[in-house]
Amino acid sequence: MKQIIFIIIFSCSFKIYAQTDFFRWSDETCEYLGKFETAKINKESLEDTYQLWFLNYGGFETQVHANIPTDIDKLSYKKIEIEYLERLNSLKSLKLLPDTYWDSLRLSYIDELNSVYYLKKITIQAYKYPKTLYAFIDANSKAKYYARILNGSNQEIMEGWDNLIEEQCKTNGYPEKLREEHFKKKKSRDSLLYAKIELMTYGWWNSANEDVKRVDQNRRKTEKIFKTYFIKIDTVNCDEP
Repeated sequence: MKQIIFIIIFSCSFKIYAQTDFFRWSDETCEYLGKFETAKINKESLEDTYQLWFLNYGGFETQVHANIPTDIDKLSYKKIEIEYLERLNSLKSLKLLPDTYWDSLRLSYIDELNSVYYLKKITIQAYKYPKTLYAFIDANSKAKYYARILNGSNQEIMEGWDNLIEEQCKTNGYPEKLREEHFKKKKSRDSLLYAKIELMTYGWWNSANEDVKRVDQNRRKTEKIFKTYFIKIDTVNCDEP
């Protein structure tokens, strides 16, 4: 009889133990180890929700800017499209924890991803077809000013380049060096291409990028919701301030 009782108690204890698991994650400063109930929480959902919380889905790796004239032909619309679809499918396939907060956050990241992709696609195309710049312009955006210059005459493009450099010199720690490099490029046989490249990158892109609607994630709120899925959380390690 005692053996039967022992077996029952042991079986119940093992069942209780088996219903908990651990998940390790980190934020900007600390690493944590959380204990959760497997009957209520799926570990894959924890991992996927954490990815949604911390990964930058709008940070494309495909190059969309030219630094020198020979870079222009290397820019690939196909590469940015492939990367976009990979990131979109990754977002859509995440098995998130059951909460409307995470569903809403995912939709916000998809909107941001679509906007960033559209901007980058237009940027690549505009090096050869500048009229496409008008497809991504807010009515009150400064990007409209640069789109007009890049679609203007060669003289307007060169004058716009000069004005851009002078604006940059106001905040540059070494303005004379910047003017010296600018003077060398103006003397180059590819001066018009350099003008277009710098107007595209430091004028058009910087302005249009500000018009992209970014995800305004409340990190503190997100962290608070994420931690509610654990029955115990230990701080494993923190970076020294």
